[in-house]
Amino acid sequence: MTQAWFKLCDLAGRDIDNPSQKQREQALAAVYAPASDGLGSVVFTFGYDDGLMYEIEVMSGGAVKFEEWSDADYELELAEPRAMVNVSLADAQQLWEWLAQRQVSKIRKAPWVTLDRNKEKDWIMLPTRQK
Repeated sequence: MTQAWFKLCDLAGRDIDNPSQKQREQALAAVYAPASDGLGSVVFTFGYDDGLMYEIEVMSGGAVKFEEWSDADYELELAEPRAMVNVSLADAQQLWEWLAQRQVSKIRKAPWVTLDRNKEKDWIMLPTRQK
């Protein structure tokens, strides 16, 4: 049987398995806080032990990136990464809530811009974390 899992990588880089709603809210609040140095990000990931994985990264300044992968090893990208800029805290919370509810179809319908991994200009607006 396939088991679903959730993981949160907080602003300090700590991984939290199966984070509570309060932990997710605290992580987002930290990245949106004026005291943040403007360079951080928090990542909420949902996946299955033997299959698909979805990741929403929220960066200081309100940039958000959504990625879909065939597995937790980042081996096969299922779609080009998508992004939004100037996302409010409330909208970021909604995206993460949909992910927590496994509502990937709702996330896909958000007003994303597709990013081309081969075009550097697409990535200038988004800091990326190392996988």
